[in-house]
Amino acid sequence: MKKIVSYLLLIFFVISLCSCGRIEDNPNDGSGDIDNPIVDPGNGEKPNPDNPPIEDGVEFSVSLIYNKKVYVPAKDEVIQVVWADDYSRHTETISSDGTAKKTLDGDFNVYLVNAPEGYSYNPNIYAADNDNPVVEIELFKLARISKGQGTALYKEYQMSTTGVYRATIKKALQKVYYEFNPSKAGYYVLETMVNIYEDSVNPKVDIYQGTFAYKPTVPSQSGLDTGGASLKGGFTKNVKWVVKLSEEQLGNVYTFAIYADSKSGVYPINVDFSVSYEGEHFIDNIVSKTMVAEQIHEYDICNACHMPVFDYEGLTNCPHCDKPLVVGTAINTPDFSATKYTFVNSDGGVGSYYNSTTNGTGLLVGAGFKYNEETGFWHVYDNINQTFGPILCAKITKPCAYYDESLNLIESHGNKNLTVSKGTENYKIFIEQSYAAICNSDGVCFVTMEMKEFLQKFSISQRLFFDGNGFVESTGVYAAEENQWLFACGYYVEN
Repeated sequence: MKKIVSYLLLIFFVISLCSCGRIEDNPNDGSGDIDNPIVDPGNGEKPNPDNPPIEDGVEFSVSLIYNKKVYVPAKDEVIQVVWADDYSRHTETISSDGTAKKTLDGDFNVYLVNAPEGYSYNPNIYAADNDNPVVEIELFKLARISKGQGTALYKEYQMSTTGVYRATIKKALQKVYYEFNPSKAGYYVLETMVNIYEDSVNPKVDIYQGTFAYKPTVPSQSGLDTGGASLKGGFTKNVKWVVKLSEEQLGNVYTFAIYADSKSGVYPINVDFSVSYEGEHFIDNIVSKTMVAEQIHEYDICNACHMPVFDYEGLTNCPHCDKPLVVGTAINTPDFSATKYTFVNSDGGVGSYYNSTTNGTGLLVGAGFKYNEETGFWHVYDNINQTFGPILCAKITKPCAYYDESLNLIESHGNKNLTVSKGTENYKIFIEQSYAAICNSDGVCFVTMEMKEFLQKFSISQRLFFDGNGFVESTGVYAAEENQWLFACGYYVEN
Protein backbone atom coordinates (compact mmCIF):
# COMPACT_ATOMS: atom_id res chain seq x y z
CA MET A 1 0.00 0.00 0.00
CA LYS A 2 2.87 2.43 0.83
CA LYS A 3 4.56 1.58 -2.48
CA ILE A 4 1.37 2.45 -4.42
CA VAL A 5 1.07 5.80 -2.62
CA SER A 6 4.76 6.56 -3.37
CA TYR A 7 4.28 5.86 -7.10
CA LEU A 8 1.21 8.09 -7.22
CA LEU A 9 3.16 10.99 -5.60
CA LEU A 10 6.05 10.59 -8.11
CA ILE A 11 3.69 10.71 -11.10
CA PHE A 12 2.04 13.87 -9.74
CA PHE A 13 5.48 15.58 -9.34
CA VAL A 14 6.53 14.80 -12.90
CA ILE A 15 3.25 16.12 -14.30
CA SER A 16 3.73 19.36 -12.32
CA LEU A 17 7.22 19.92 -13.82
CA CYS A 18 5.95 19.49 -17.38
CA SER A 19 3.29 22.17 -16.93
CA CYS A 20 6.04 24.82 -16.12
CA GLY A 21 8.01 24.55 -19.52
CA ARG A 22 6.84 27.95 -21.11
CA ILE A 23 8.88 31.02 -20.06
CA GLU A 24 6.93 34.23 -20.57
CA ASP A 25 9.84 36.66 -20.07
CA ASN A 26 13.06 35.17 -21.39
CA PRO A 27 16.00 36.98 -19.74
CA ASN A 28 18.21 35.95 -22.67
CA ASP A 29 17.85 38.82 -25.19
CA GLY A 30 20.38 37.34 -27.61
CA SER A 31 22.65 40.39 -27.53
CA GLY A 32 25.79 38.30 -27.48
CA ASP A 33 26.98 39.38 -24.01
CA ILE A 34 28.50 36.73 -21.77
CA ASP A 35 25.27 36.62 -19.73
CA ASN A 36 23.15 36.73 -22.87
CA PRO A 37 24.66 34.50 -25.56
CA ILE A 38 23.29 34.75 -29.13
CA VAL A 39 20.45 32.31 -29.61
CA ASP A 40 19.74 30.35 -32.76
CA PRO A 41 16.82 32.16 -34.42
CA GLY A 42 14.82 28.99 -34.56
CA ASN A 43 15.11 28.16 -38.27
CA GLY A 44 18.66 26.86 -37.94
CA GLU A 45 20.27 29.87 -39.83
CA LYS A 46 22.83 32.35 -38.51
CA PRO A 47 21.98 36.09 -38.72
CA ASN A 48 23.36 37.61 -42.01
CA PRO A 49 24.20 41.32 -42.32
CA ASP A 50 23.79 41.03 -46.11
CA ASN A 51 20.20 41.16 -47.30
CA PRO A 52 18.50 41.08 -43.85
CA PRO A 53 14.73 40.58 -44.14
CA ILE A 54 12.61 43.74 -44.39
CA GLU A 55 9.00 43.23 -43.30
CA ASP A 56 7.68 46.73 -44.01
CA GLY A 57 9.30 49.13 -46.46
CA VAL A 58 9.35 50.87 -49.83
CA GLU A 59 10.34 49.52 -53.24
CA PHE A 60 13.78 50.91 -54.07
CA SER A 61 15.03 50.74 -57.66
CA VAL A 62 18.28 51.37 -59.57
CA SER A 63 18.83 51.64 -63.33
CA LEU A 64 21.97 52.35 -65.35
CA ILE A 65 21.99 55.23 -67.84
CA TYR A 66 24.42 55.66 -70.74
CA ASN A 67 24.07 58.43 -73.29
CA LYS A 68 20.59 59.25 -71.88
CA LYS A 69 19.34 55.70 -72.48
CA VAL A 70 18.81 52.78 -70.07
CA TYR A 71 21.67 50.30 -70.18
CA VAL A 72 20.33 46.73 -70.44
CA PRO A 73 22.81 43.98 -69.48
CA ALA A 74 23.74 41.38 -72.06
CA LYS A 75 22.35 37.85 -71.73
CA ASP A 76 25.25 36.49 -69.66
CA GLU A 77 26.19 39.79 -67.98
CA VAL A 78 25.67 39.99 -64.22
CA ILE A 79 25.61 43.48 -62.67
CA GLN A 80 24.77 43.76 -58.99
CA VAL A 81 23.52 46.83 -57.14
CA VAL A 82 24.33 47.49 -53.47
CA TRP A 83 22.26 49.51 -50.99
CA ALA A 84 24.41 49.95 -47.86
CA ASP A 85 24.16 51.80 -44.56
CA ASP A 86 26.25 51.60 -41.40
CA TYR A 87 24.67 48.31 -40.31
CA SER A 88 23.53 46.35 -43.34
CA ARG A 89 24.19 45.65 -46.99
CA HIS A 90 21.51 44.67 -49.51
CA THR A 91 22.26 43.41 -53.03
CA GLU A 92 20.17 42.79 -56.10
CA THR A 93 20.99 41.96 -59.73
CA ILE A 94 20.02 44.22 -62.62
CA SER A 95 17.25 42.39 -64.48
CA SER A 96 16.65 42.07 -68.20
CA ASP A 97 14.62 45.30 -68.19
CA GLY A 98 17.66 47.24 -66.93
CA THR A 99 16.41 47.73 -63.36
CA ALA A 100 17.21 46.28 -59.93
CA LYS A 101 14.40 46.46 -57.34
CA LYS A 102 14.25 45.70 -53.63
CA THR A 103 11.90 46.45 -50.72
CA LEU A 104 13.85 48.42 -48.10
CA ASP A 105 13.40 50.84 -45.24
CA GLY A 106 16.02 53.46 -44.43
CA ASP A 107 18.77 55.69 -45.83
CA PHE A 108 21.36 54.02 -48.08
CA ASN A 109 24.44 54.71 -50.18
CA VAL A 110 24.07 53.11 -53.60
CA TYR A 111 26.83 51.63 -55.75
CA LEU A 112 27.63 48.66 -57.98
CA VAL A 113 29.54 45.50 -57.18
CA ASN A 114 30.90 45.71 -60.70
CA ALA A 115 30.40 48.15 -63.58
CA PRO A 116 29.72 46.81 -67.09
CA GLU A 117 32.79 45.79 -69.09
CA GLY A 118 34.38 48.84 -70.73
CA TYR A 119 32.43 51.33 -68.60
CA SER A 120 32.97 53.25 -65.38
CA TYR A 121 30.91 55.43 -63.02
CA ASN A 122 31.34 57.45 -59.86
CA PRO A 123 30.53 55.10 -56.93
CA ASN A 124 30.57 57.84 -54.31
CA ILE A 125 27.71 60.16 -55.30
CA TYR A 126 24.50 58.10 -55.22
CA ALA A 127 22.10 57.76 -52.26
CA ALA A 128 18.47 56.71 -51.68
CA ASP A 129 15.89 56.83 -48.88
CA ASN A 130 12.19 56.11 -48.38
CA ASP A 131 11.24 59.48 -49.88
CA ASN A 132 13.66 59.18 -52.82
CA PRO A 133 13.95 55.46 -53.57
CA VAL A 134 14.69 55.70 -57.33
CA VAL A 135 18.33 56.06 -58.47
CA GLU A 136 19.79 56.37 -61.96
CA ILE A 137 23.53 55.68 -62.16
CA GLU A 138 25.30 57.39 -65.07
CA LEU A 139 27.81 55.24 -66.94
CA PHE A 140 30.87 56.53 -68.81
CA LYS A 141 32.69 54.67 -71.54
CA LEU A 142 36.35 54.30 -70.71
CA ALA A 143 38.43 56.51 -73.01
CA ARG A 144 41.03 54.75 -75.14
CA ILE A 145 44.73 55.53 -75.14
CA SER A 146 46.17 55.61 -78.65
CA LYS A 147 49.76 56.60 -77.95
CA GLY A 148 52.44 56.05 -75.31
CA GLN A 149 53.60 53.33 -72.94
CA GLY A 150 52.66 54.85 -69.58
CA THR A 151 55.88 53.62 -67.99
CA ALA A 152 57.79 56.84 -67.27
CA LEU A 153 58.23 60.53 -68.05
CA TYR A 154 58.50 60.99 -71.85
CA LYS A 155 56.95 57.52 -72.23
CA GLU A 156 53.58 58.51 -70.79
CA TYR A 157 50.17 57.75 -72.24
CA GLN A 158 49.03 60.65 -74.42
CA MET A 159 45.51 61.87 -73.54
CA SER A 160 44.01 63.80 -76.41
CA THR A 161 40.60 64.47 -74.85
CA THR A 162 38.83 64.85 -71.54
CA GLY A 163 37.01 61.73 -70.35
CA VAL A 164 37.13 58.81 -67.93
CA TYR A 165 40.22 56.59 -67.88
CA ARG A 166 41.36 53.49 -66.02
CA ALA A 167 44.85 52.98 -64.64
CA THR A 168 45.72 49.37 -63.84
CA ILE A 169 48.26 49.12 -61.02
CA LYS A 170 49.86 45.69 -61.27
CA LYS A 171 52.11 45.86 -58.22
CA ALA A 172 52.95 47.97 -55.20
CA LEU A 173 54.78 51.25 -55.91
CA GLN A 174 54.08 51.02 -59.66
CA LYS A 175 53.20 54.36 -61.27
CA VAL A 176 51.26 54.82 -64.50
CA TYR A 177 52.07 58.06 -66.35
CA TYR A 178 49.69 60.22 -68.40
CA GLU A 179 50.09 63.49 -70.28
CA PHE A 180 47.22 65.91 -70.90
CA ASN A 181 47.59 68.87 -73.25
CA PRO A 182 44.56 71.19 -72.79
CA SER A 183 43.12 72.47 -76.06
CA LYS A 184 41.29 75.52 -74.70
CA ALA A 185 41.33 77.83 -71.71
CA GLY A 186 39.26 77.04 -68.64
CA TYR A 187 38.95 75.07 -65.40
CA TYR A 188 40.16 71.48 -65.65
CA VAL A 189 39.63 68.87 -62.93
CA LEU A 190 41.45 65.59 -62.38
CA GLU A 191 39.50 63.35 -59.97
CA THR A 192 39.91 59.71 -58.93
CA MET A 193 36.76 57.60 -58.53
CA VAL A 194 37.62 54.81 -56.09
CA ASN A 195 34.77 53.33 -54.00
CA ILE A 196 35.02 54.78 -50.48
CA TYR A 197 32.49 52.28 -49.06
CA GLU A 198 34.59 49.27 -49.97
CA ASP A 199 37.53 51.19 -48.42
CA SER A 200 40.19 48.89 -49.84
CA VAL A 201 42.26 51.08 -52.20
CA ASN A 202 43.89 54.47 -51.62
CA PRO A 203 44.80 56.29 -54.87
CA LYS A 204 47.62 58.82 -55.12
CA VAL A 205 48.77 61.29 -57.79
CA ASP A 206 52.04 63.05 -58.66
CA ILE A 207 51.78 66.22 -60.80
CA TYR A 208 54.48 67.32 -63.27
CA GLN A 209 53.75 70.70 -64.88
CA GLY A 210 55.73 71.62 -67.96
CA THR A 211 55.50 71.99 -71.72
CA PHE A 212 55.27 69.59 -74.64
CA ALA A 213 59.08 69.41 -74.67
CA TYR A 214 60.03 69.95 -71.02
CA LYS A 215 58.94 68.01 -67.97
CA PRO A 216 60.68 68.44 -64.61
CA THR A 217 62.23 65.28 -63.21
CA VAL A 218 60.78 66.10 -59.78
CA PRO A 219 56.98 66.49 -59.47
CA SER A 220 55.64 69.90 -58.49
CA GLN A 221 53.13 68.08 -56.25
CA SER A 222 53.78 64.59 -54.93
CA GLY A 223 51.63 61.96 -53.22
CA LEU A 224 48.33 63.85 -53.53
CA ASP A 225 45.47 61.94 -51.86
CA THR A 226 43.07 64.71 -50.84
CA GLY A 227 40.28 66.84 -52.27
CA GLY A 228 38.05 64.02 -53.46
CA ALA A 229 35.48 61.77 -51.81
CA SER A 230 36.46 60.03 -48.55
CA LEU A 231 34.98 58.84 -45.27
CA LYS A 232 36.15 60.10 -41.90
CA GLY A 233 38.87 57.76 -40.73
CA GLY A 234 38.62 55.74 -43.94
CA PHE A 235 41.51 54.16 -45.84
CA THR A 236 40.31 55.39 -49.25
CA LYS A 237 40.92 59.10 -49.89
CA ASN A 238 40.20 60.20 -53.44
CA VAL A 239 42.18 62.91 -55.23
CA LYS A 240 40.66 66.02 -56.77
CA TRP A 241 43.09 68.43 -58.44
CA VAL A 242 42.01 71.64 -60.21
CA VAL A 243 43.99 73.80 -62.65
CA LYS A 244 42.86 77.17 -64.02
CA LEU A 245 44.25 77.81 -67.47
CA SER A 246 43.98 81.15 -69.28
CA GLU A 247 44.27 81.69 -73.04
CA GLU A 248 47.81 82.94 -72.55
CA GLN A 249 48.79 79.78 -70.67
CA LEU A 250 47.75 77.36 -73.39
CA GLY A 251 50.74 75.30 -74.38
CA ASN A 252 51.30 74.13 -70.83
CA VAL A 253 51.31 70.36 -70.53
CA TYR A 254 50.31 68.43 -67.43
CA THR A 255 51.94 65.08 -66.85
CA PHE A 256 50.76 63.07 -63.87
CA ALA A 257 51.41 59.67 -62.35
CA ILE A 258 48.62 57.50 -60.91
CA TYR A 259 49.45 54.91 -58.24
CA ALA A 260 47.72 53.34 -55.25
CA ASP A 261 48.06 51.49 -51.95
CA SER A 262 46.12 48.26 -51.49
CA LYS A 263 44.77 47.70 -47.98
CA SER A 264 45.02 43.93 -48.35
CA GLY A 265 48.28 44.06 -50.29
CA VAL A 266 46.60 42.31 -53.21
CA TYR A 267 47.30 43.49 -56.79
CA PRO A 268 46.43 44.23 -59.57
CA ILE A 269 43.92 46.95 -58.79
CA ASN A 270 42.12 49.47 -61.01
CA VAL A 271 41.98 53.19 -60.37
CA ASP A 272 39.34 54.93 -62.48
CA PHE A 273 39.71 58.69 -62.87
CA SER A 274 38.18 61.51 -64.87
CA VAL A 275 39.70 64.56 -66.55
CA SER A 276 36.94 67.10 -67.13
CA TYR A 277 36.47 70.64 -68.42
CA GLU A 278 34.42 72.63 -65.91
CA GLY A 279 34.15 76.11 -67.42
CA GLU A 280 35.91 79.18 -68.76
CA HIS A 281 38.80 81.06 -67.16
CA PHE A 282 40.29 84.31 -68.39
CA ILE A 283 43.06 86.67 -67.34
CA ASP A 284 42.52 90.24 -68.49
CA ASN A 285 44.96 92.88 -69.70
CA ILE A 286 47.16 90.57 -71.82
CA VAL A 287 46.86 91.07 -75.57
CA SER A 288 48.99 88.93 -77.88
CA LYS A 289 50.58 90.84 -80.77
CA THR A 290 50.50 88.99 -84.09
CA MET A 291 54.10 88.80 -85.32
CA VAL A 292 54.65 89.34 -89.05
CA ALA A 293 57.57 88.05 -91.11
CA GLU A 294 59.41 91.05 -92.56
CA GLN A 295 62.81 89.67 -93.57
CA ILE A 296 61.89 87.10 -96.22
CA HIS A 297 63.56 88.17 -99.45
CA GLU A 298 63.61 86.97 -103.02
CA TYR A 299 67.06 85.65 -103.94
CA ASP A 300 68.91 82.98 -105.84
CA ILE A 301 72.06 81.05 -105.08
CA CYS A 302 75.42 81.36 -106.76
CA ASN A 303 76.36 77.95 -108.16
CA ALA A 304 80.02 78.65 -107.45
CA CYS A 305 80.02 79.65 -103.77
CA HIS A 306 76.46 78.73 -102.87
CA MET A 307 75.78 82.12 -101.32
CA PRO A 308 72.48 83.95 -101.79
CA VAL A 309 72.46 86.72 -104.35
CA PHE A 310 69.91 89.55 -104.22
CA ASP A 311 69.06 91.94 -107.05
CA TYR A 312 71.20 89.85 -109.35
CA GLU A 313 69.78 91.18 -112.62
CA GLY A 314 72.56 92.86 -114.55
CA LEU A 315 75.31 91.25 -112.46
CA THR A 316 78.01 89.33 -114.28
CA ASN A 317 80.07 88.27 -111.26
CA CYS A 318 78.94 87.03 -107.85
CA PRO A 319 79.29 89.73 -105.19
CA HIS A 320 80.62 87.11 -102.77
CA CYS A 321 83.19 85.07 -104.75
CA ASP A 322 83.64 87.33 -107.81
CA LYS A 323 83.25 84.34 -110.09
CA PRO A 324 81.00 84.44 -113.13
CA LEU A 325 77.49 84.46 -111.79
CA VAL A 326 75.31 81.57 -112.87
CA VAL A 327 71.81 81.79 -111.42
CA GLY A 328 68.40 80.51 -112.35
CA THR A 329 64.99 82.05 -111.99
CA ALA A 330 64.46 83.99 -108.80
CA ILE A 331 62.99 81.73 -106.13
CA ASN A 332 61.64 82.09 -102.62
CA THR A 333 62.80 78.63 -101.54
CA PRO A 334 66.47 77.81 -100.84
CA ASP A 335 67.30 75.19 -103.46
CA PHE A 336 69.95 73.36 -101.47
CA SER A 337 69.54 70.16 -103.46
CA ALA A 338 71.31 71.76 -106.42
CA THR A 339 74.37 72.66 -104.38
CA LYS A 340 75.56 69.14 -103.55
CA TYR A 341 75.44 70.09 -99.89
CA THR A 342 74.17 67.92 -97.02
CA PHE A 343 72.36 69.37 -94.04
CA VAL A 344 74.07 68.58 -90.76
CA ASN A 345 72.22 68.86 -87.45
CA SER A 346 71.01 66.82 -84.52
CA ASP A 347 68.80 64.38 -86.39
CA GLY A 348 71.07 62.92 -89.03
CA GLY A 349 72.88 63.69 -92.23
CA VAL A 350 76.62 63.67 -92.71
CA GLY A 351 78.64 64.06 -89.54
CA SER A 352 76.85 64.75 -86.28
CA TYR A 353 75.19 67.56 -84.39
CA TYR A 354 78.43 68.30 -82.59
CA ASN A 355 80.09 69.12 -85.89
CA SER A 356 77.64 71.93 -86.51
CA THR A 357 76.40 74.18 -83.72
CA THR A 358 78.19 72.77 -80.66
CA ASN A 359 81.78 72.57 -79.57
CA GLY A 360 81.87 68.78 -79.47
CA THR A 361 80.97 68.46 -75.79
CA GLY A 362 77.24 69.09 -76.08
CA LEU A 363 77.47 72.84 -75.46
CA LEU A 364 75.73 75.12 -77.96
CA VAL A 365 78.24 77.84 -78.82
CA GLY A 366 77.13 81.05 -80.48
CA ALA A 367 80.64 82.41 -80.97
CA GLY A 368 81.05 80.45 -84.20
CA PHE A 369 78.11 82.16 -85.89
CA LYS A 370 77.56 85.73 -86.98
CA TYR A 371 74.90 87.79 -88.71
CA ASN A 372 75.88 88.98 -92.18
CA GLU A 373 74.40 92.36 -93.04
CA GLU A 374 75.04 91.79 -96.74
CA THR A 375 73.05 88.56 -97.01
CA GLY A 376 70.54 89.14 -94.22
CA PHE A 377 71.27 85.70 -92.72
CA TRP A 378 73.29 84.12 -89.94
CA HIS A 379 76.41 82.27 -91.09
CA VAL A 380 79.13 80.02 -89.77
CA TYR A 381 81.90 82.49 -88.95
CA ASP A 382 85.68 82.10 -88.86
CA ASN A 383 86.72 84.43 -86.02
CA ILE A 384 90.44 84.13 -86.85
CA ASN A 385 90.21 84.96 -90.53
CA GLN A 386 86.99 86.95 -90.03
CA THR A 387 85.25 85.30 -92.94
CA PHE A 388 81.68 84.07 -93.38
CA GLY A 389 81.03 80.43 -94.13
CA PRO A 390 77.83 78.42 -94.84
CA ILE A 391 74.48 79.96 -94.01
CA LEU A 392 72.84 78.73 -90.82
CA CYS A 393 69.53 76.89 -91.29
CA ALA A 394 66.61 76.09 -88.97
CA LYS A 395 64.28 73.10 -89.08
CA ILE A 396 60.72 74.35 -89.38
CA THR A 397 58.51 71.98 -91.39
CA LYS A 398 60.09 68.70 -90.26
CA PRO A 399 60.62 67.45 -86.70
CA CYS A 400 63.77 68.41 -84.89
CA ALA A 401 65.68 65.76 -82.95
CA TYR A 402 64.19 66.95 -79.66
CA TYR A 403 60.47 66.57 -80.32
CA ASP A 404 58.15 64.59 -82.57
CA GLU A 405 56.33 67.49 -84.25
CA SER A 406 57.59 70.20 -86.54
CA LEU A 407 57.35 73.83 -85.48
CA ASN A 408 54.65 74.56 -88.04
CA LEU A 409 52.38 71.84 -86.57
CA ILE A 410 52.79 72.18 -82.83
CA GLU A 411 49.65 74.32 -82.54
CA SER A 412 47.52 71.81 -84.45
CA HIS A 413 46.06 70.58 -81.13
CA GLY A 414 44.65 74.00 -80.30
CA ASN A 415 47.34 74.97 -77.79
CA LYS A 416 49.41 78.16 -77.90
CA ASN A 417 52.95 76.87 -78.19
CA LEU A 418 53.72 79.63 -80.68
CA THR A 419 52.59 82.37 -78.29
CA VAL A 420 55.71 83.44 -76.42
CA SER A 421 57.09 86.26 -74.28
CA LYS A 422 54.61 85.52 -71.48
CA GLY A 423 51.67 85.53 -73.83
CA THR A 424 52.39 88.88 -75.51
CA GLU A 425 53.64 87.74 -78.95
CA ASN A 426 51.98 85.23 -81.26
CA TYR A 427 54.13 83.71 -84.01
CA LYS A 428 51.46 81.45 -85.51
CA ILE A 429 51.18 83.20 -88.90
CA PHE A 430 54.90 83.96 -88.84
CA ILE A 431 55.76 80.23 -88.71
CA GLU A 432 52.81 78.40 -90.22
CA GLN A 433 52.30 80.62 -93.25
CA SER A 434 55.35 82.77 -93.88
CA TYR A 435 58.46 80.74 -93.06
CA ALA A 436 56.88 77.32 -93.66
CA ALA A 437 56.31 78.43 -97.25
CA ILE A 438 60.01 78.98 -97.98
CA CYS A 439 61.38 75.76 -96.45
CA ASN A 440 63.06 73.27 -98.78
CA SER A 441 62.45 69.52 -98.99
CA ASP A 442 64.58 68.98 -95.87
CA GLY A 443 62.20 71.18 -93.89
CA VAL A 444 64.72 73.99 -93.36
CA CYS A 445 65.03 77.66 -94.17
CA PHE A 446 67.84 80.15 -93.76
CA VAL A 447 68.02 81.86 -90.37
CA THR A 448 67.20 85.55 -90.53
CA MET A 449 67.50 87.89 -87.57
CA GLU A 450 63.77 87.62 -86.86
CA MET A 451 63.93 83.82 -87.06
CA LYS A 452 66.80 83.79 -84.58
CA GLU A 453 64.75 85.96 -82.20
CA PHE A 454 61.74 83.63 -82.50
CA LEU A 455 63.80 80.50 -81.80
CA GLN A 456 65.26 82.16 -78.71
CA LYS A 457 61.83 83.17 -77.35
CA PHE A 458 60.36 79.77 -78.18
CA SER A 459 63.15 77.95 -76.35
CA ILE A 460 62.62 80.08 -73.25
CA SER A 461 58.81 79.70 -73.23
CA GLN A 462 59.04 75.93 -73.71
CA ARG A 463 61.82 75.60 -71.13
CA LEU A 464 64.07 73.65 -73.46
CA PHE A 465 66.94 74.72 -71.21
CA PHE A 466 65.95 75.04 -67.57
CA ASP A 467 68.70 74.94 -64.96
CA GLY A 468 69.83 71.51 -66.08
CA ASN A 469 66.31 70.07 -66.15
CA GLY A 470 65.20 71.27 -69.58
CA PHE A 471 64.08 68.91 -72.31
CA VAL A 472 67.09 69.48 -74.57
CA GLU A 473 69.42 69.26 -71.57
CA SER A 474 68.11 65.77 -70.87
CA THR A 475 69.76 64.71 -74.15
CA GLY A 476 73.16 65.96 -73.01
CA VAL A 477 73.12 69.27 -74.91
CA TYR A 478 73.45 72.52 -72.96
CA ALA A 479 73.46 76.23 -73.75
CA ALA A 480 74.14 79.58 -72.17
CA GLU A 481 71.05 81.78 -71.99
CA GLU A 482 71.91 83.77 -75.11
CA ASN A 483 72.65 80.69 -77.25
CA GLN A 484 69.44 78.69 -76.74
CA TRP A 485 68.17 79.55 -80.21
CA LEU A 486 70.72 77.20 -81.80
CA PHE A 487 68.71 74.13 -80.66
CA ALA A 488 67.00 73.79 -84.08
CA CYS A 489 69.91 74.98 -86.21
CA GLY A 490 72.50 73.38 -88.45
CA TYR A 491 74.12 74.06 -91.81
CA TYR A 492 75.05 72.38 -95.06
CA VAL A 493 78.57 71.07 -95.59
CA GLU A 494 79.99 69.91 -98.88
CA ASN A 495 80.11 66.14 -99.48
